Amino acid sequence: MKEKSLSSEIFYEGRVVKSLRKDSVMLPDGMVSDREIVEHDPAVVILPFISPSEILLIKQYRHSVKEVLIECPAGVKESGETDLESAQRELMEETGFTAKHWQAVGKIYPAPGFCNEMLSLFFAMDLIEGQKKLDDDERIESFSVPIETFFNWIVLGKISDAKTVAMAFFLKHLSDGNR
Repeated sequence: MKEKSLSSEIFYEGRVVKSLRKDSVMLPDGMVSDREIVEHDPAVVILPFISPSEILLIKQYRHSVKEVLIECPAGVKESGETDLESAQRELMEETGFTAKHWQAVGKIYPAPGFCNEMLSLFFAMDLIEGQKKLDDDERIESFSVPIETFFNWIVLGKISDAKTVAMAFFLKHLSDGNR
């Protein structure tokens, strides 16, 4: 099943998209094909619990899809940070909250057909309210919602962000005793 890399050409380098490149690969049967790859730094996703039955989400305009999306707080890891340190920083920056207890719940590739981004997923519990520290170019609103509403919004299509839907899967399948 593995493909052998033959060559690689970088077309773009940026801040969020580290690079956009085209790889020439040889398939197991000898056929040669091209793969377009977005290189992206690892990131974290946080599902913060206001209480056992209520979570904190954010609303943010996403220019790529021209919509305001409802999402879990998330962000790219900074150089030298552990996954947990990154999650703690992102939660505080985007919502103003810190958390006393953290649980790592999984890792996912959101779009492995063309992107190498890896997301580390966390639950954050026992929240303490503080001050948001948004990046200069971020316009984010945070709000709380009952967990049952969260699931309903996904089924109804009101939440369509893949990382947030993935967090709902982990929430649904991890028992309260494991949180």
